[in-house]
Amino acid sequence: MKGTPSLNYAPWLKNLHPPLPRTPRQSQQLLNALTSSFRRQLDREYPSNRTPTLDKDEVSEDHPPKNPESSSYATDKHLQSILDNPLFRVKPRKEVKAKDPSQDARLAKEPMVVFEELAAAGNVTSAALSNCLVSQLLLLSGKKSGDDFVKAMRDSRTASRIASWWSASDPQSRRLLFLPQITPLITKFLVAENMQNVASNWLKLLAQQDALGGEVFRLKKKDARIWFGGLLNDLVLAEARYGGGIESAMRLYVSAGSITTLDQTSIIDDEFWKATLLSAGGHLGQQIIQNEPEHAGGVEPNLYENYVHIINTVAANSLLHACMCMHHPTQPDGRPYVLYVQALPQDRTASWSKVRREHFMRAGFTALRILLDQNRTVHATWLAKYMQKTISQHLD
Repeated sequence: MKGTPSLNYAPWLKNLHPPLPRTPRQSQQLLNALTSSFRRQLDREYPSNRTPTLDKDEVSEDHPPKNPESSSYATDKHLQSILDNPLFRVKPRKEVKAKDPSQDARLAKEPMVVFEELAAAGNVTSAALSNCLVSQLLLLSGKKSGDDFVKAMRDSRTASRIASWWSASDPQSRRLLFLPQITPLITKFLVAENMQNVASNWLKLLAQQDALGGEVFRLKKKDARIWFGGLLNDLVLAEARYGGGIESAMRLYVSAGSITTLDQTSIIDDEFWKATLLSAGGHLGQQIIQNEPEHAGGVEPNLYENYVHIINTVAANSLLHACMCMHHPTQPDGRPYVLYVQALPQDRTASWSKVRREHFMRAGFTALRILLDQNRTVHATWLAKYMQKTISQHLD
């Protein structure tokens, strides 16, 4: 009896999924991604009282989990986070290099395609990631502006694609996302896609020194602090401009102050960490002053007071704190400015730059107006004399 020929599954399997990486570098990148991914899965199953690592279901809010407690769902999302890595999903060209002159033209037209090819080949570098994100912004901003530009960023799903790659990548690749040349770019796309929760989780992972995935790759405290401050600063600026506006940015900022560190201390209460809140708080203050008409009735008083409390904690008796007290939405107060001026050493303003003195004097006139409106005659009289004296000293 003639035997039945065996079935040939090769064509079917080939169509089911692209071939696995074949070069040594691609194979090593894939192995690193798988090792890191399963290590994070073990850390989630056997936690050590720390913030859980970012999962694929945190990347997008379009499809909320039906039953996140089920084991089948946990398995599905873990496998999906692996399969979403371009190492699996994208078949790279024969030789894809981070520095390829022929990519310049393609970067201008399809930057994210170039990125995914680099990711699939395991060749993503900080320069390559930066070039792809910059090119994507230029491509979208050249066609749109205002709300249309924000919509174009959202529709491009750039943040989702970067976050998917990051969540399934090896520790060395994960580092790239927090570099100072990258965070100002990726945060714009994050807020445009309403992915603030992803950025917040990254902040939590940095505070726990766990952004690289697992106990073995614990971040140095110094690096984690620097990256936390940079990411928070760029997130606040992006949210104010491209996201929900100043109030929403302030909520993100205040929330960041309560994030706990590896030592189970909140950022705002940790002497080593609280300085990371200063840059973002200062830039948020600039946004408030520059957009005063819009801001005046747009921020809840309690939220604003929490913001001022953080500023006073990280920059007590500072000009920043005094200015923020003057811009309270319902209870502006010029007295902190008077106290700040009274504490200044004599002739201190003479050593300041012209720009700083101008900012100082503008704030003084604002404080004087508030004090007069509130009939605080004693403070107003003292400040008026000080302003007059200071102006005469700096007249050319």
